[in-house]
Amino acid sequence: HMLFVSTMDRVNKLERQVRDDHYRYLLEQGDDSDTYDAYTAKYARFARFGQAATLASIDSLRRFSGPPLPDSLVDFYLTEGSFDGGGYLSDLVIHAAPELVAKAQGIGNGWDRIRSIGLVDMIILSWGGSRSEFDPASGEGLTEAEVVELNRNYSVIGWHASDYGEAFVYLYFDTQGRFGITGFHQDDFEYFYAQDLLPMTRNSPACLSLDEALVAMLKSADETHQQDNEDSD
Repeated sequence: HMLFVSTMDRVNKLERQVRDDHYRYLLEQGDDSDTYDAYTAKYARFARFGQAATLASIDSLRRFSGPPLPDSLVDFYLTEGSFDGGGYLSDLVIHAAPELVAKAQGIGNGWDRIRSIGLVDMIILSWGGSRSEFDPASGEGLTEAEVVELNRNYSVIGWHASDYGEAFVYLYFDTQGRFGITGFHQDDFEYFYAQDLLPMTRNSPACLSLDEALVAMLKSADETHQQDNEDSD
């Protein structure tokens, strides 16, 4: 938890500095349509935890997960609720339970709906609702049996972007309540299938506690953003 707090403090100072500079620029240009507070509320993306979930929303989420929700995850939902890392943490997100339930209940746009929080369904969601390699009807990747197996045995609760948005890193849990991390690049489905998905249909590689997985995701998101910045310089 201390790592989250220290990382959040660091990236939020960076975001605050960027917003201060931009707001000052807008004022210099004669754009005073927003107060500073209104401007930051509209545009700033601070790293933050969300609102604590209710037991009712957590119980609803259970219906859309193949594996049982681990006790540690339930505790996270009841205390922290969710997490949004913002741009300085590669759009890291741990989804809120009510948000996932709403998507699974078909509330919202078509691309923003899921059948479950299963691994395949959530990968498709991260790509805007369409990824042919994960649609058995396309004949370009997974079979229906593989989709069923992966959705039944693994549920995804969050992700972060990577490689300038061409890849995602996913945080999932398995039927034993263990957590794991896997990543998919849009140009490397064959590698992802052979090295990750196919072995996962046989045995779960998950071996982390939720705390360990959250720390690993935070470090991965932080390092990814810093690496992307270095590459773009």
